[in-house]
Amino acid sequence: MRRLLALTIIVGSVFAFTACGQSSAISMNDPVAQTTAVQPTTTDLTQDEIQSLIHMRQEEKLARDVYLTLYQRWGARIFNNIASSEQRHTNAVKTLLDRYGIADPVTNDSIGFFQDPNLTALYQRLVEQGSRSLLDALVVGATIEDLDIYDLDEALANIAVNSDVIRVYTHLVNGSENHMRAFYRQILRNGGTYSPQYISQERFDGIISGSNGRSRFRYRGRAR
Repeated sequence: MRRLLALTIIVGSVFAFTACGQSSAISMNDPVAQTTAVQPTTTDLTQDEIQSLIHMRQEEKLARDVYLTLYQRWGARIFNNIASSEQRHTNAVKTLLDRYGIADPVTNDSIGFFQDPNLTALYQRLVEQGSRSLLDALVVGATIEDLDIYDLDEALANIAVNSDVIRVYTHLVNGSENHMRAFYRQILRNGGTYSPQYISQERFDGIISGSNGRSRFRYRGRAR
């Protein structure tokens, strides 16, 4: 997530109305749960793929940590549900790190702990923003998924050539699209709105109009 450290949540135009009530639970068939049994491959990883996996391992943990913290703050089940999905996401990336003998950057799995102090500061900033109101918290969630999808799209288009990486990243995108739809529905129900900050409007519209982790967006295969 190369742009993660520059993340700025734009919330000023979002809460024209006061957040109302608790968010309902979401129902997702998260496809990434099936990525732990990675199929054999004879293709080695490129250096870019290695760095991307290291980054995505931490990015998915960041999402999990923020959602768990916001769940404790607001008690809205959407955060607890999606945090569980993010745990599966970060586990799926770790499966590839272990498979290819790459050192795991997550040496302490505690909430809010990162080796990179910039990520620790980002976690704190996101939590602070999401603690202002339930609507702000939902917007933080949508923005995290927005950026997550952007980074995965970029990796699939420009970095991923190994079939394992393509498979796992594609599942991660499908899961993040589900998350985006869930957050967007709750934002609307709580009187707000959301415009994409990282992905294009066209990409966002395709996600919102899709279902079950399958938007209209498709990748061009680059597997060797």
